[in-house]
Amino acid sequence: MEKKMIKPSMNDLKTDDRNVVFPIYAGLFARCSYPVSKAFFMSFRFELDREADEASLKKAWDETTKVYPYLTYAVVVRNGKYEMAKNPLPFVICETEEVLEPFGKTGNFHTTTICYKGKTLHFYIDHVPFDGTGVRFLMETFFYYYYCFSDGIDYPVPEGILTKKDIPIEGLCEDAYLDTRVKPIDINPEKAFADEKTFLMPESPDRVLFVPAENCACFCISVPKKDMMDYAKSVSGTPMSLISVLIACAIQSVHPDNKLPVKISTPVSIRKVMGNEHSLLHQIVHMKYMFDPDSLMEEGGEGKLIRDYRAFLKDFTSEDNIITMCGVYSGIIQGMMKLMEKGDTEETIIKLRENGEAAIAVSYIGQLKTGEYGNRFRMTVFRTMRENGIMVQAVEIGGVFCLCWYQGFLSDCYVKVLTKLFKKLGMKNAVLERIPDQTVRSL
Repeated sequence: MEKKMIKPSMNDLKTDDRNVVFPIYAGLFARCSYPVSKAFFMSFRFELDREADEASLKKAWDETTKVYPYLTYAVVVRNGKYEMAKNPLPFVICETEEVLEPFGKTGNFHTTTICYKGKTLHFYIDHVPFDGTGVRFLMETFFYYYYCFSDGIDYPVPEGILTKKDIPIEGLCEDAYLDTRVKPIDINPEKAFADEKTFLMPESPDRVLFVPAENCACFCISVPKKDMMDYAKSVSGTPMSLISVLIACAIQSVHPDNKLPVKISTPVSIRKVMGNEHSLLHQIVHMKYMFDPDSLMEEGGEGKLIRDYRAFLKDFTSEDNIITMCGVYSGIIQGMMKLMEKGDTEETIIKLRENGEAAIAVSYIGQLKTGEYGNRFRMTVFRTMRENGIMVQAVEIGGVFCLCWYQGFLSDCYVKVLTKLFKKLGMKNAVLERIPDQTVRSL
């Protein structure tokens, strides 16, 4: 179902009496990566060990908002500008098999909604004020409180999870793009989305950005942590380098005649380098890695590919480079702000995105910290837009790596080959599932 968002060139009269907290800056790169006539969101699906308890869900969410009051803010559009404002609307939690996606002038104020049915729990989250790492922080706190309430047990707080005992938490809205070390680099926005000539999957129609829901598919590959870590350590790799390399190998294996580089785009959190570890804002830069197609076909060459990828990532995440990348992103944001003031953002964004190719994006958000309840839920779906190409988000929960694979076509050829690669390299307990998509309804 297509839904339309408020154009930033229009003034939303419903925002006139809202108490603005601060203008949005970092999130503008995210918002302006997609046509403003479409929602920009993240969608997470979790499978619980037993049926969801609405009372515990509500209590857990209330406690989470006390730890992270940022959750009670909402994105508003006023005089062509995006702002975060205090949200007076009640939080939406609903028992339904559908996914409720906030949209339009009323839904615009809902940053997050929760839907549940049986053992399935679904979060819809506005992607402008949050990135995946920021959401991971929220989920850690949320699931801690949920299982405390659901089980009637005051579980010990796992190391690294923030609770009410940590209030107030400093730096929740600290934006590294505005750090004094960052010097905005004046850059033409067209360069931000221009693509080199790389491999384009034949399943992805050229120059088609968005795909109907019925043409998209979700998969989840589960790999025990011990299996993955044992192999990664044997080749001096990491889960992130291992996953990215094997996805590239799977794609090349399906298309052995391909002679173009296989590009993997990976969002990288800048928090550790920039010193704003607790920030919930959109704090990422994107690393693009080009795999040589011949190297992907070398028998037994996975170890070297993983080491090379890890070395590239180490250089990419150096302090000097991250500060430079922040300057690039800040410059793009400032360029977009000027376009927004002119009111021609929509046309410009569509033109820019048409110059790009369908992405193969791999995101690793690390370990979702849990206590002894960690093996009682798992993440099976992550997606943003119903977009052309492939998007994979990997997370480790309770000793299992969940690779949530979302694609803008129906074929299962790539995920099947990827699963076989995991097994070939010793991860014999890797399991592939196809996850049925859920009906989407506008709030």
